[in-house]
Order: sequence, then structure tokens, then C-alpha cells
Amino acid sequence: MTAIAVVALALGIGLTTVMFSIVYGALHRGLPFDGAERLMHLERANPTEGISSMEVTIHDYRDWRERQRAFTQLGAFYAGTVNIRGTERAERYDGGFMTANSFDILGVAPVLGRSFRPEEEEPGATQVVLLGHRVWQERFGGAPDVLGRTVTVNGEVGEIIGVMPEGFEFPVLQEVWVPLRLDHRTLERGTGTTVEVFGKLADGVTLDAAMTEFAGITEQLAAEYPETNEGVTAVMKPYTEEFIGDEERGILYSMLFTVVLVLVIACANVANLLLARAAVRTRDLAIRSAMGADRWRVVFQMLSEAVVLAAVGAVFGTGIAWIGITFFDRAVSVTNPPFWLVFKLDLPILLFVMGISMLAALVAGIIPAIKASSADLNAVLKDESRGSSGMRIGRLSRVLVVGEIAMSMALLVASGLMVKGVVTLDNEEYAIPTANVFTARVGVFPERFPDAEARARFWEDIERRVAELPGVQAASLTGSLPLTGAFGGRLSVDGESYEADRDLPFARFAAVTPGFRETFEVDVLQGRWLESTDGIDDPLVVVVNQAFADRHFAEGQALGRRIRLGGLQSEQPWREIVGVVPNHRMEGVGDPGAEEIDGPGFYLPLAQYDLRFVSIAARVDREPL
Repeated sequence: MTAIAVVALALGIGLTTVMFSIVYGALHRGLPFDGAERLMHLERANPTEGISSMEVTIHDYRDWRERQRAFTQLGAFYAGTVNIRGTERAERYDGGFMTANSFDILGVAPVLGRSFRPEEEEPGATQVVLLGHRVWQERFGGAPDVLGRTVTVNGEVGEIIGVMPEGFEFPVLQEVWVPLRLDHRTLERGTGTTVEVFGKLADGVTLDAAMTEFAGITEQLAAEYPETNEGVTAVMKPYTEEFIGDEERGILYSMLFTVVLVLVIACANVANLLLARAAVRTRDLAIRSAMGADRWRVVFQMLSEAVVLAAVGAVFGTGIAWIGITFFDRAVSVTNPPFWLVFKLDLPILLFVMGISMLAALVAGIIPAIKASSADLNAVLKDESRGSSGMRIGRLSRVLVVGEIAMSMALLVASGLMVKGVVTLDNEEYAIPTANVFTARVGVFPERFPDAEARARFWEDIERRVAELPGVQAASLTGSLPLTGAFGGRLSVDGESYEADRDLPFARFAAVTPGFRETFEVDVLQGRWLESTDGIDDPLVVVVNQAFADRHFAEGQALGRRIRLGGLQSEQPWREIVGVVPNHRMEGVGDPGAEEIDGPGFYLPLAQYDLRFVSIAARVDREPL
């Protein structure tokens, strides 16, 4: 009986601890910086247009930075690829393009060298680079004289100025950092690269107070720049919450509740076992009471037994938790999670084990203790069959069993719904076949490819060479792969009238090579697909999806119409619609800003839309890896 109780509690405590460790690591451990709980992530939204999340333009960032007082400073960044070439090979790293004040905001300094200076943000400044600790060790052998070395950074000659501490990978999982250079003075407001903004709340300033201040700032900007800022608001939240949304938080807490239910079932099971033991010992307990032991001493004795059982269960449960947490951390690490997501059996988790163990002892022991202490003393002493009449546990035991069954059924239903959700997600159809499609990312730099024509020739050559590889059935290049979130922007449709930029329609688009159709099995409903003859010097064309055609044209009237990217004052050329294809999801899976699934979108030739970074997709006749 004792072994059964210990096993039940060990499993309950172990599983609950594993799940608590996951929830704590994902939602509450936080960033490893001083004052990290005050670090906020800021972005924009436009509720009037149904846009809940969008990055910040460089102009809005600079206005926010100059007008706000709620934060010590505001920094900005965007994540991207950084190619570094020394005297030997070139390697690609996940890079962070950061404002110079970023490291001051975070309170983190390089272990070697220095961080960025404000003048290094200016266009034309000498390129500099900060290395991550791992890159320093693996690429440069941990050499202390790495400072001052000349390397080529994204095709530009630069200098290594510092090495960041081990474990520092801000903003998410970055390995190297370069200054963020965006000259707002040469850009039309609302155009150019967008950034993500962050800052640390000043002492004494609450999140609500900061949101109130920024509501006023965004109202000022909307009044000053109605063409680009009308309806735009600021959204801020604790930094780590930007990467774990409400849906994920709900799932984690639901899973924690589920395993807590397992622990409650274990406690009910142990309570039943203790009741049975108390029934056998009722005569002994009654004799003690007759000899002067008060009721609370009996209660204390029964609770002490429950505490001992819970303590032994906690020891074994901690072992189970260590195995589970270690396994989970290793499984998650291969997915390259944000650097602050660490799952380990440390002091907060051990304190949780102690607390949950004592709670389990109380829950499991209180009912048997009260029942045993309230036994009918006279009836017990008169009864020669020990415990048969003085403590009747049949009804209470049945109640506990019914409770266990009810909770088990609830757990079974919840688990079934969770499994169903996972299966549904796994089988969800996105109208894009992805089986046996191998992808890679590649970039070019002005050093070797100084103009759009040179880049277009290079992309054409890459597509041809990949398509000729053994086993490749089709190959293509694209600015954004399906389901990863295509570019999006406003545009004008020839024949429609607009009063302001805010009235322009929004659509997602992808620059692709002709092989995209065969690679992802895209049908053509009307007209034609993009062809190799749609080159850089040929008439500009696009192929729209069915949603775009339905929204802007009468049935069958899309072909021959024209669209133009950008605002009303855009100098972009008009592009003719030459085809219509089915809706293939262009929004990213799980993209919080994707309010409309399978919304309007279009495809244009990569040769006619200059890009320096593209993805390669190849459909093969075997498993890619």
C-alpha cells in the first residue's frame, strides 16, 4: 500500500514539475539582464483597418524616440543575414542590425572591445561588427587579438570592434551584430525598411502610463502626417511576450492545469489508501484518545504520515522531473528557440517541488486525518472486530473513487481534444504541396553584383543550375517562400480612385522565377503564368490570385488591367495583369498580423523586382535530407 502511494505521488509531482518548468521557462524566467522585467517591445497597429501588428517605420521610430519620456531610451533593430569573410572562407550568420544605444539599454557590454558609437549609424561610416562569443571561439579560435581585424561584412570591408558575453544572443538568436543604418532624411515618410523597437521603462513609470503617453504621441503624428499615420497606434508589451502570443500562453496554462489534475487524482488515490489504513488502525487511535491524546494529536499523526509519503514521493518525483526537463530542453534546443528559453531544474523549480509536495501531503492527508480523529470512541471500544464499526469509510471512499473517475474522464476528454487539435494542425491543407521540397537562402552583395541586371542574370543562372541537379524535378527562386509570410504593401489599381494613401488597398506579393509554378504546382485559371521572356527590359507584368481578381474586377475582367505598387505619389511603374491563379496562402502560418487568410495577393517576375536575398526551392524525387 505504501509503495502504491509513493508511486502515485511521485508520478503526480514529477509530471506537474516538468510542466511547471516548461511554463516557467517560457513565460516567467525572462531575459538574463538586470531590469529585464521593464524591457518592452513596441510596434504599431491600425485598428480602423483591422491591422493588429506591424513593424515601425524609421520615421515613426525617430519621432517616438525624440518625443517620449516613459523609457530611459528607445532602441531599434531588425534581424537579417550577415555574411562574414576573412582571409579564408565566407560564412553566413544570423545577424542583428542594431542602433548604437541598444547595448546601453540592455545593460550589457562586450567582454572584449567596445560596442557601437552613434556616428557609426550614419550612412557612409566605416563598417564595424560585434562577434558573438561562439563565433569568436569557433571562427577565430578565441584569439584575444581579434580586435581590429579586417573582415568583409555583407560585401563591405569592416573592422571587428568587440566580442559579446557568452550566452548573449539578443534580440532572438543572433550571432553577430552590425550598426543599423537607415537615413530617414533621404526616404519618403512611410517608406524604407521597417524596424522593431524596444526600450526599458524609466524608474517609477508603469506600462499603463507609457501606453497613455504613446497614445498622445501617435495622435500628434496622425495630425501632423495624416497620409501615413492616420489611425496608427502604438502597441507595447513585455519583450518576451512578443514571441509567445496569447494562444501559446493559453495552451501552456491548459497543459499545466491538465497535469495538476493528474496530481489531484494521485492525491485522491493516496487519500483513499490512507483512509483504508486508518480504518484498520481505528481501535489503536481510539485507545490513544481514551488515554488522553486530544483530537489534534491524532490529526497531526495522520498528517505526518502523509507528509512522509509526500516527501518520499517528492524525491522520486524530482528524479522523474529531471529526466523530463532534460529531455524537453534537448528536444527544444534543436529548433533554435529564443536564447532566453532555458528549461532546467534550478532553485525556483526545486522550491516549486517543495511547495507542491507539501500541498499534496495536505490534500491527501487532511480527509483521512479528520475522519480518523472523529471516530466514535465508545463504538470502537465496544466492538471486538477492530475498526469494523467505529470508522465507516465506505461512503467517503466511494465519493473519492467517483471523484477520481470524474477527473480522469475530464483529463481524457481534454487530452483527446488536444490530440485532435495537433492532428488537425498536422493535416491542415494550405493548397501548397511541400513534400520533398528542399529550400535554402542565398544573398548577393554590391561588391560582386553592383546592379539589378547583374543580379537578375545571377538568379537566372542559379535556377538553371539547381534544376539540372540529379533528382531535381523543378526549381525556382522566390523572395518569400509559401507559408512564411510574403511581402505586403499598398497599391493602386488602374481605374479606381483614391483620396489618400490610407484608402489604397493592401495586398501581399512575391517575386518569383518562372519555375515557381511547377515547383509548387500552381494552376492557371485565366491568362498565363510568368515566363522567362518577362525579363528586366521587357514589359512589366504580374499574375494575381483569385481573391485579388474578385475584390477589384468583375468576373473575367482582370486580364489586361494594371496595378502600381506604393502610395499615390509613387514613382513605381504600372504593371499589367497577365494571369489569374488560385489562392495559395501567402500569409505566414501563425502570423499574428495576418487577419485575412488567403487574402488578395499577386506574383511578379524576380527579374523585374530587384532583390538581394532570395530563397531557393527545389522539388526532388526523394527525401531532401
